[in-house]
Amino acid sequence: MYDKVISNWKKSKKILFISSEKKGMGKQYLVNKISKDFEIIKCDPKDISKHDNIGINIMFNCNKKKLVIYNLDYINIKDVNPNTNIKIIVIINSNYILNKINKIIKKHIFIKINLSETQCIEILKKYIDLDLKDYKTVINSYDYNLNSIISNKNNIKDNNLDKKSDTFYDNSLDFINEKKIYNLSECYNKCIEYQLIGLHLIDYDNISIQDKLNNYDSYLNHENFKLSNYNNDLNIFHSFVIPYLNIKKYDHEIINYNKYISKSLIYINIINQNIDPYIIYKLIIKYKKDKDIHYLKKEVIKINISKKNFKNIIKLYDKIYNENYDMLLQIFNE
Repeated sequence: MYDKVISNWKKSKKILFISSEKKGMGKQYLVNKISKDFEIIKCDPKDISKHDNIGINIMFNCNKKKLVIYNLDYINIKDVNPNTNIKIIVIINSNYILNKINKIIKKHIFIKINLSETQCIEILKKYIDLDLKDYKTVINSYDYNLNSIISNKNNIKDNNLDKKSDTFYDNSLDFINEKKIYNLSECYNKCIEYQLIGLHLIDYDNISIQDKLNNYDSYLNHENFKLSNYNNDLNIFHSFVIPYLNIKKYDHEIINYNKYISKSLIYINIINQNIDPYIIYKLIIKYKKDKDIHYLKKEVIKINISKKNFKNIIKLYDKIYNENYDMLLQIFNE
């Protein structure tokens, strides 16, 4: 699969961008497969040309070309200069970012992994032995996230085919609040948002001042390793493992979602939809004064905002002002 595209990229001086239609569909698996043919090097995007010593490689009979792998979350793509003998792969985890750099991608080579159910089953057969019907159930339950399926294979083998809110998935709070304390090898299972979990952890106060300071210090240290995905283990160690193990020394209370992150993520989602939340805020403030739900509905219809985005703006308003205006969603049901 993708052999022709990869072959063309090997002959070119272009960046190979890799993304996937759904989360966990095998971006890293494909990158690992490609990288077997290369000598993987580590360098900052701005320093690629300093490592371009192909003449020296020939003198010492090194037949493998050099390859550098970047995660777009941690670099500025404008810093990457493809005019070199070093091959470059950039992994894209977000479809939003993908759309943002679409013009750049068109000048290079792009693979977007989109596996069929049959292809997913063939991959899973290497890891889990199930009946055909069960393969299909698991794939749909996990929304084609092969990474999560493989990470949960022991549970699945015990006939737990439905996706659980468990260790290797999307809900970081469940992971933090489990009673079980995971060991280092389990912590390093790369299927969770380590930096986001780390922010939950450093926001938690019911520990000693020294441990609180240690957690902040460790999280700040992870910035030294963020730029390069080849330092991913150190990144995870500082952003997640140290704060996690520090807090797990305590019989801690339930750790709640970091309020600052919550506000920020909602706001980012709103502005990405090209919506000015302050227009809605003004309408909410007016409603607080006159309770005129019909006027509110008329103005919201004029703005042509979806129920989902309207709900996000209300959630952000409520978090900022510590109020509750969920009842305003009724205007979409009338």
